[in-house]
Amino acid sequence: TEATGYEAQTIHRLLEVNVNPEEAENSGGFLRNRQNPLEADVIIIDEMSMVDLTLMHALLSAVIPGTRLILVGDV
Repeated sequence: TEATGYEAQTIHRLLEVNVNPEEAENSGGFLRNRQNPLEADVIIIDEMSMVDLTLMHALLSAVIPGTRLILVGDV
């Protein structure tokens, strides 16, 4: 946080969990997706070994081409 100037957050918070049950089913449960992608130059994921395939798929679906993903941790 101090080095980047950005607050650390969970992947779920980054992808913005959709609390509307009718919309959540169609969006994979997140507001950030292919139709509403994340606008970031770099995304750093720590503790990567804790991320399951479903969550990783949701993250990759929400990332625009050209965004650099830095994956850190025991993989």
